Amino acid sequence: MLDIHEVEDFKRNPPGRVRERAPKWRIYDRRIKLLNTQIVVPIREGQEGLLEQRIQEIYIAQEHRLSGTMGRYILRNIHSPELVTISLLWKDNEMPDEVTRQRELEAFKANFADVLDWERAVFTHNEGVLYT
Repeated sequence: MLDIHEVEDFKRNPPGRVRERAPKWRIYDRRIKLLNTQIVVPIREGQEGLLEQRIQEIYIAQEHRLSGTMGRYILRNIHSPELVTISLLWKDNEMPDEVTRQRELEAFKANFADVLDWERAVFTHNEGVLYT
């Protein structure tokens, strides 16, 4: 029989295993390019709660998966929590055409129009050079 304090104090380990050493650096194969669109956008004043709600809705419905992406990240800035960074990753051979990308990004932006200040967003487009 377990003591009630043992049950109350029990903490589960996070999923996965702890890395014993950092992975090695790798260089991209010249035949494939990693392309990244990074968007830094401010949260509209007082909309932090709605942002969290909208993120949960997207997760539950599995919406806005953006064709061809191999990675999609929505990150809150630790030092400036009013900023969100959205990072989208594609391999150039799996990236859809510009019209499809823009249509899907506009749908994503529309879903967050009342939460994120898209007029002040900064978009950058990057190409991968080294990775792990």
